[in-house]
Amino acid sequence: MNPKLSYLALVASTLACGCAGSQQAKLYNMKDGSASALVVDSPGASAGSVSGKLANGASCHGSFSTLAPANAQRLSSAEVLFTESSVASVAVLSCDSGTVLRCTMARRGGEAFSYGECRDQGGAEYSMVF
Repeated sequence: MNPKLSYLALVASTLACGCAGSQQAKLYNMKDGSASALVVDSPGASAGSVSGKLANGASCHGSFSTLAPANAQRLSSAEVLFTESSVASVAVLSCDSGTVLRCTMARRGGEAFSYGECRDQGGAEYSMVF
């Protein structure tokens, strides 16, 4: 096979599995309905970075890591439902306003994230939609 075609096939398969690139998410405060924007880098990978801006303008940065759904539920107080085919990830973000978010996210293996829940250190709950 032509080396250029092999390289293009590799790049295409990486992009198709969600291993590269980024994914946008909306984070909704369940108390006041305010919306925030997050970006997950390399959503198909087993670990990556997360960043965004809260509705109050605070910048947030952190990372996510994939783990077993049962362990994700133990590490997070968020109520995320996982199906048998779900892959779980936990993310922690630190914001310059002092807010710390702990999020649980779900996706199917090899795909991008589909939903998640977060809670901050004050107990505020957030729903995450990708």
